[in-house]
Amino acid sequence: MEISRNEILIYGAVAIIISIAGAYVLHSQLSQSYGVSVRLTNLDSYKSVYPYMVGHMSINITNTGQSTIKGDPLVVYMNGQAYTYRITLAPGQSGTIPFNAPYDYSGTYNFSAVFDPGTLLNVADRAAAQAALSVNVTEPGPQNPFLSIPNANATRAISFTLERNVTEDPAVLYTEYNLSFLGPTLGLSPGIGTKIYADLLGLITQLNGTYVAYSNGASAYSAWMQGPVVPAYISEIMSSYPFPARNVSVNGTGVTELRLGNTTSMCYYYSGGYTKLVEYSNDSKQGTCASIINASYRPDLARAINDSFAADKAFSRYLDNFFYSINSTVEGRLWSYTNTTLSGSVLVTNRYGTFLSRVTTNKPPLNITTTGMSCLGLSYSKGNTSACSKYILPANSNVTSIALINTTEITPAYNITMYSVVNSTQAIAAHQSATNLLDKLNVSGASLSWAPAVQSSCSLSNLSIGCRFSNYDYANSTATVNLTNNHTSSIVLNWISCYLPGVGPHYPYNSTIKAGQQYQVFFPCSLAPGPSYLAAKTSYTLTVNYTLSGRNVTDVGTLNVTSFR
Repeated sequence: MEISRNEILIYGAVAIIISIAGAYVLHSQLSQSYGVSVRLTNLDSYKSVYPYMVGHMSINITNTGQSTIKGDPLVVYMNGQAYTYRITLAPGQSGTIPFNAPYDYSGTYNFSAVFDPGTLLNVADRAAAQAALSVNVTEPGPQNPFLSIPNANATRAISFTLERNVTEDPAVLYTEYNLSFLGPTLGLSPGIGTKIYADLLGLITQLNGTYVAYSNGASAYSAWMQGPVVPAYISEIMSSYPFPARNVSVNGTGVTELRLGNTTSMCYYYSGGYTKLVEYSNDSKQGTCASIINASYRPDLARAINDSFAADKAFSRYLDNFFYSINSTVEGRLWSYTNTTLSGSVLVTNRYGTFLSRVTTNKPPLNITTTGMSCLGLSYSKGNTSACSKYILPANSNVTSIALINTTEITPAYNITMYSVVNSTQAIAAHQSATNLLDKLNVSGASLSWAPAVQSSCSLSNLSIGCRFSNYDYANSTATVNLTNNHTSSIVLNWISCYLPGVGPHYPYNSTIKAGQQYQVFFPCSLAPGPSYLAAKTSYTLTVNYTLSGRNVTDVGTLNVTSFR
């Protein structure tokens, strides 16, 4: 008879009676002899066991004695972690318990099933009342998707790796912001790839992939996924599409093949510790994904990419240093290779947003002239560094809370870009952070000069005080201008006010500006520049108050500041 915890009485006198009764029951159990047989069986027939696979076992327990087992414990241990089952069996009865074991890492997993581990019962044969087995979980080989597809006659190759929880980031950047260079990371049919990786989000702990274009016009895609993701999950996702599927055996491995069209096919299967997705397209309709994975390949393209990147020392240095490293997590990398061009990207996340850097070689080098390109956003220039930040509108124009800021520097040998996905209120901060990284990168050679499409400026109604714009600190909403005293005698600057709209606070000064002298002043402006998706001009009311020959003069003008959201 089982007694649940809420049936235990806690009154003083009654507690003594229950204690005596408990002692009697325990004595009764110890006086009985129990016969128990426990068997632990591994139901799997895997040739090899890899991390993230699930082990399937059964525990069979038989009451071989004459006494009834009533709610007594059978404990299953997996590397010391205990799972308790309560067993009730009449003499001669048997029962089977299924037990699934997730293998989260490589190494040896030790299992044991023990009846009455606390030795509270009089079990006649303790050895028969327990069973044990071990499973060796093997670390899979290198995650090299180039092994799944042909490597010869390639004209373009892209290699990428993504970590947990960011497998859908390239899809968002590609679909919402039209970053076309990310399309190949989603496969030969990016729309389908977007659906697959979005639905598998959180299951993929690491994804290594490659896209290859060949000289005959064919193309192939290979992605190796590690984590608790199995081909059946992809089958469930693909069941929503009307593509015919068939199950084939390739070198003894079960493969699901789908025809996505007359020239394109998709295969997925499990092999060597990875769930693998392979796509193949050939306009001549020769071959399918199943036919190409039937062969074995040497990863020559992987070596070619590594050698090309290693040969360009400057490129490697820029790529290795052009991303946010403090309090940030590197979530993925992408390498692109052709016979003439190298490109590399680093995907980083932190509490401010998602950031994708990109460095691309210019071959042959560009002929950089002194003529500036028009920057439809915020321009930046310091020393040899010149950059432009633009706001990229999402495809879904209703998404206004998130900003993608494209900050680009162009030099003769390299294009360097930071894509910052941040809260729209942090757009200007993203521009400043990216240009700060560019400064520290110190790229050799002069940058292409960017000229703002809209110029910042200032003017006053009385030409006797000249005003020239110098700088605007967006982080602090502080302007810096140069004032020139065109009067024939000195003036005393009393205060400056910069605001929109209405009347702003006075920023006090007590400075003397001699006749003909230029004087730099800085002051806060009430309210930051308003939102705009391209380069725009925010016009502040600028008021300057000064004393001239004992007379108080107030001069009202305009401060125009280039801004973008």
